[in-house]
Parts: sequence; structure tokens; C-alpha cells
Amino acid sequence: MEPGHLLTPTPRIQAWTAEKCQVLQQRITLSESDADIRSKTKVMVTDPARKRRTDPGNPDICPVYDWHKLFSTPERDPGRLDWVRKGCTTAGIGCIECKSAMAENMIKWIEPVRARRLDYEAHPKKP
Repeated sequence: MEPGHLLTPTPRIQAWTAEKCQVLQQRITLSESDADIRSKTKVMVTDPARKRRTDPGNPDICPVYDWHKLFSTPERDPGRLDWVRKGCTTAGIGCIECKSAMAENMIKWIEPVRARRLDYEAHPKKP
């Protein structure tokens, strides 16, 4: 039997800055601190048509919403995707609030991975 593929609900995500050449600055490594994750996600590009906090946005063209689909899953944060969609399209939330919520869920996701990484660094001979 030939193996198939398994895609997440977001198999491809957009770059989070407007400059394609900044790819190396756009990464979040497993060794990042929570503060670094918050700092890096705070500068993510959002819906380009949403110029002011009072302007409604379109989550379907916003890279941050794609990241929410990865890290704000119903299992991890029930209702978060609906909150983002409604808040964005009605200007009920701002882009900074949206990015902050996504960053918190990314931190929750990465924490056990980071802990295992630190354990292996502390005990390199551990099987």
C-alpha cells in the first residue's frame, strides 16, 4: 500500500511580513522565549485593507488567521476561530488583539516541545 498525504486545515501559510527576503527573520525556533514569540508575532502583516482599528477586516486574506487555524484549534481554544472571524469582520477586535491571542496559543503549543528540547539538551546521552 502506498502512503498517502495528511494535510492540516491550513496546509500552506503566508509569510508574515511584506518583504519576502526577510524569511530568516520570520522564523520562530523551539528555543524562543515566550517574550520573543510575542514580539515576533506582534509585527505580523494583517489584512492590507484594514488600515484603522475601526475598519472591518477579511480574515480569509489575513496571514494571522491562517496561523490561528494552526494554533487556535477547537481542541486547544474552543470558540477562538469564531471570535477572530466575528471580531475581524465587525472591527470588534483589533489586529494586535488578534495577534496576541494567536501568540498565546502558539506558546501553549510549543511549551511541551520546548520542555522536551531543554531536557535533551540537559541530558544529551538520554535515549
